[in-house]
Amino acid sequence: MQPVAEKIFFAGEHLAGPLMQTCGGARLSGEAVARQVVARLAAK
Repeated sequence: MQPVAEKIFFAGEHLAGPLMQTCGGARLSGEAVARQVVARLAAK
């Protein structure tokens, strides 16, 4: 789940821990990664 070269971020149901293989897990994973991206952009 760590970004690659601070430019490539991964999200999806396969990274959702206990919610793996669910639509809810995909949504939660996507939202978490979106927050990471926004935080890194705001820090620049």
